[in-house]
Amino acid sequence: MNRQFFFRFVPMFFRWAGWIGCLAWCAGCGRDAAADSIPVLRVDPAALSFGYDEVGVVRTVAVQTNAAAFVTRVTYYGEEREWLDVVRDPESVGIAVRTVNRSDTPRHAAVTVMADRAEPQTVSITQRADNDQTDYGIVLEPASLRLAASGEEATGVVRIETEGDGLEAVSEASWCRVRLDAGLLQVSAAENEDGQARSCRIGVSNAQGGEAELAVWQAGADDCSVVLEPERLEFDAAGEQLTQTVTVRSAEGGLTARTGQVWITLYLSGDRLSVTVAENGGAERVGQVTVGNSGGGSASLEVVQHAGAFRCDPTVVRLGAEEPLSAVCTVSGNREGLTARPDEGCAAWLAAEVDGACVTVSALPNTAFTSRRVPYGSPMHSVRRPP
Repeated sequence: MNRQFFFRFVPMFFRWAGWIGCLAWCAGCGRDAAADSIPVLRVDPAALSFGYDEVGVVRTVAVQTNAAAFVTRVTYYGEEREWLDVVRDPESVGIAVRTVNRSDTPRHAAVTVMADRAEPQTVSITQRADNDQTDYGIVLEPASLRLAASGEEATGVVRIETEGDGLEAVSEASWCRVRLDAGLLQVSAAENEDGQARSCRIGVSNAQGGEAELAVWQAGADDCSVVLEPERLEFDAAGEQLTQTVTVRSAEGGLTARTGQVWITLYLSGDRLSVTVAENGGAERVGQVTVGNSGGGSASLEVVQHAGAFRCDPTVVRLGAEEPLSAVCTVSGNREGLTARPDEGCAAWLAAEVDGACVTVSALPNTAFTSRRVPYGSPMHSVRRPP
């Protein structure tokens, strides 16, 4: 009985297992085929710009797709037509302008790239007007980056300011990678295992011909130095912009910041150092801030605050006929080279003497029956400094 059951059941079991395995294999193949059939279509860049007389200059748009082929369609906006040439290659589209734009307004068009079942992608085309006076230069903020040897501090972000489009960024070094994202240039450096620092440049350009360079410096593996961006701050004497922020990059932790200037206040939070200065009523002043880490590395930040407004307080002095015959005025702002003299109309009875930040105004007794004063429109005393 048992032997009969064994010989009947075992072959049946393996027969069913074979069918189940075959079905599972087919289902897996089906999923892979479905995954491979997901339509892909991308274009780069998504916008091109041409000068009013850039005729015959071909600009290339890369096309990435898993379809067997793709097609293009040109849409013109405005009254003018057929001013573009579009040539398809297996992996790109070449676009050029046929004629000079002599109108007072830019030309606009769109090149739509289409592939089987994929979402169409559009490339925006602009040809500038003959009278276009727009400045298409590029400004990078900051204009340089100083990166740590490794870790999160080996990355940086730069803001790109330009009226142009079609931005491109190219690094001259393989260890320095770049990526453009909505007006931001993201820079990341590979780990620097060498003990020496290294540097490179990144070229940024737009479709209108604007160019700029970003200098990148990366510390070496044996370098415990602290990197500050920027390394110098400038402040007005007064106003709302009396606080600025510095980015601190360091491969070592334990960051500290100190200064010997009472008019500078520091606040260190993570990799951000906030520097606040007090209002300046005197001459231009310069202070130093030292930022260090637990590895013994350090960097200096120069803080410059412009001179305060040059003014004298009070601006009107009234003296009696007899005692007191003098008054003291306080001068604020840049007092370097300070001089004081009475107006020519009152020099016979009025004198002025400078002592540091103070000007003492003295008068002779007035024996007349009328008051004496400096002529209208002139100061009671003239306090001046060289320009």
